[in-house]
Amino acid sequence: MPSQPPSQRSVFQVSELVGTLKHAVEMNFPGLWVDGEISNFVAARSGHWYFSLKDDRAQIRCAFFRNRNLRCKPPGNGQRVLLHGHPSIFTARGELQLIVDQMEDAGAGALHLAFERLKRQLAEEGLFDAARKPPLPAAPRCIGLLSSPQGAAIHDVLTTLARRNPLARVILYPIPVQGAEAPARIIEALQTAQRRAECDVLLLTRGGGSLEDLQAFNDEALARTLADIRIPTLSAVGHEIDFSITDFVASERAATPTAAAERLSPDQSHWRQRLNQERQRLQQALQQSLQAARRRHGELAARLAPASPQRRLLDRSQWLDDLQQRLLQQMRLRLRAARQEWLTQRQGLGASALLRRVAQRHQQWQILDHRLQLAMRQRLKDAAQRQEQLRLRLSDLGPQEVLRRGYSITWHDGRVLGDPDLPEGERLRVQLHAGDLWASVSKKQ
Repeated sequence: MPSQPPSQRSVFQVSELVGTLKHAVEMNFPGLWVDGEISNFVAARSGHWYFSLKDDRAQIRCAFFRNRNLRCKPPGNGQRVLLHGHPSIFTARGELQLIVDQMEDAGAGALHLAFERLKRQLAEEGLFDAARKPPLPAAPRCIGLLSSPQGAAIHDVLTTLARRNPLARVILYPIPVQGAEAPARIIEALQTAQRRAECDVLLLTRGGGSLEDLQAFNDEALARTLADIRIPTLSAVGHEIDFSITDFVASERAATPTAAAERLSPDQSHWRQRLNQERQRLQQALQQSLQAARRRHGELAARLAPASPQRRLLDRSQWLDDLQQRLLQQMRLRLRAARQEWLTQRQGLGASALLRRVAQRHQQWQILDHRLQLAMRQRLKDAAQRQEQLRLRLSDLGPQEVLRRGYSITWHDGRVLGDPDLPEGERLRVQLHAGDLWASVSKKQ
């Protein structure tokens, strides 16, 4: 089949092609987690880290910039880690790489995988089904509290119960809340409470902690024992963002120990009940509004990130690091070649001529070495000045600098106002450099 005439061909410059691929990769691949092994780790003078992440079949280059790796300990070659980041392309080389923003040791990931595996197994067996769980009483008279006597959680629970329902009786079943012996002790306390049958509800609680600290509440034997307890149970383990296996097995889960105490001590007066209902509606509406705003913010941030001045500065910084490494490598190669030539000529000279040629070559080598060092320093200085000029130009073009010069952005209903055709009385938000102003349409021109 004949090829197209030259006038009809679509021809890309190399930089255009690589730039198009870079944009496509960054726009179509969101943040993701990657598990692998560190190799070829290099910590540049700029503070950026460059390395490869590999498994037994493939590898990918990674860049972990200084503004993200300050709180991380430099990994060692061969260390297995979990990385979070997004794919990109280093345009100077046309190489696919992973821009890293988080790094975790793979051990913590193993605990999370074990948690998810047990959660999935128990769910398939029906231990999480609501139909098998005894419901919590509306107003319990006796509450069995399973917690550490020295922990902060018991103080929060008792303080809240004393304020909201001082008539409720509380029986403490002391337990350790972490450590290897904790699951067996918690099982023993649950069985004791079941045997005594003196409580209307059992509250299993502890304060927040790491995934390792909460492991006692992710025990399979404890989960099965809790599922067999016929007394209604409430699980409040950790902070609001923490989840444990007992949260899914218990009759209900509370976000915090204080929330659990509030759940077991509902207000008695009608007006406080109505107030709580209205507050919940308001919180739900506010949460939905905030979630919509967060989604919109995330979308805008994802669209602006590839073209942000910070990203361009990081690309330039990476380019300078690469240039410096190439210059050092070329300098070593030239010095090695000069030494090899000197040794070769030395072997072909006699004793008298050898000293003279050695002195001449040594002087030439010193001159070349001095010139090379001067050229390298000048090249690095020029590159640093160029980077600073680009940074200042990019900073002047940023939105905050535009606002600093006296401009403003007018918002209406969460969108930038472009059409002045609005009814009188409409609320507007005017974004300035130092803060926001609220205005309303008073008169249309």
